[in-house]
Amino acid sequence: MRNKKREKQADQQFWGTFYYMNVPKHIPGIPMHVEQVRFRLYDHVDDDHLIRMVQGIKSVGQLDLDETDITNEGIAELVKLDYITELRLKGCHDITNEAMSFICDIKGLELLHLIGTSITTAGFQQIGKLTSLKKLLIRADRDDPLLEEIYINLPKDCEFIVDYKRYPFSE
Repeated sequence: MRNKKREKQADQQFWGTFYYMNVPKHIPGIPMHVEQVRFRLYDHVDDDHLIRMVQGIKSVGQLDLDETDITNEGIAELVKLDYITELRLKGCHDITNEAMSFICDIKGLELLHLIGTSITTAGFQQIGKLTSLKKLLIRADRDDPLLEEIYINLPKDCEFIVDYKRYPFSE
């Protein structure tokens, strides 16, 4: 009984903060779509926060998880949403190549920011599944031969940014 009460309080606290930060006051309850979620504004955000969010909403315009403690398991939860337009994971060191299979299954992604994650260029085999992608930001060695392969597999008009420089690089 105590665990249920503690869980209910945690849920109320989460939605109270989430609601306060992201939903206009004139909208009663939790909306099905939230335009912008900025978890980096909170301390110690982890996978449990994503699980709670996914259980309460259907879609997100911009999901900003920069500098949070999200792991591959949290990213796996995001595929349950109807869509995410923008996913920012800058500085999420616990996100590895394993997360790419989940990321590539997220519907509607137009912007994907992965600088500062532990995803290597070898993790991008499935990037072509993101047919809506318009901008991809990653960190990699400029001489990495896999950059060309990633670039070729991106949608035709997708901007490919490597270490904040547009690829292919112009000298």
